[in-house]
Amino acid sequence: MGVAYSKEAQDHLEAAYDHLYIAKEIVYAKLFPEPENAHDNKAIAVSIKHNDDWCKIGYIAATLAKYLHAVWSDGLDFEVTVKHIKFRTSYLKVGFISLLT
Repeated sequence: MGVAYSKEAQDHLEAAYDHLYIAKEIVYAKLFPEPENAHDNKAIAVSIKHNDDWCKIGYIAATLAKYLHAVWSDGLDFEVTVKHIKFRTSYLKVGFISLLT
């Protein structure tokens, strides 16, 4: 999953990390298509919930998005939870990333 490195997204991921690993509670995620996305009209954004606040934290990889669109076109939906949140550095950016289930 591509991750947003904005301060808001990283703060939200850090709080969700504590919620998942310290409080041992479920972190929910929401997937939603972004047909108006200027870079990819098939983009699927990911938001996670911490407390009562949702924050967009990134996007599903384009190679996987086509499968999710197929499910939505069949009238089905997803219930998504966060399985792992890891801290890592890449491309000279430091931050949290999320893996969904």
